[in-house]
Amino acid sequence: IGLFRIISESGTAAGVRRIEAVTGEGAIATVHADSDRLNEVAHLLKGDSNNLADKVRSVLERTRQLEKELQQLKEQAAAQESANLSSKA
Repeated sequence: IGLFRIISESGTAAGVRRIEAVTGEGAIATVHADSDRLNEVAHLLKGDSNNLADKVRSVLERTRQLEKELQQLKEQAAAQESANLSSKA
C-alpha cells in the first residue's frame, strides 16, 4: 500500500464510522499540499513551521487585547459625547 493518509472520518450510523483515505501518490500529494499551506501561513506570520502554533497564539492574544482596547475607547468616546451633550443642554 505504501503511504496511507486519512482524509476524513464521520459517523454514518450508531456504532458505524466512515473513513476516507488516500494511498500512494495521492497521499504524497496531500502531504505536499499541507506542507505548502503550513509554509505559507508561517511566512504570513513571519515565523517558521516549527513555531507556528506559538505565532498563532500570539496573534490571537494580540487581537483580543486590541479588541478590548477598542471597546474601552468606544466607551470613553461615548461617555465624552454624552458629557458634551449634557453640558450644552
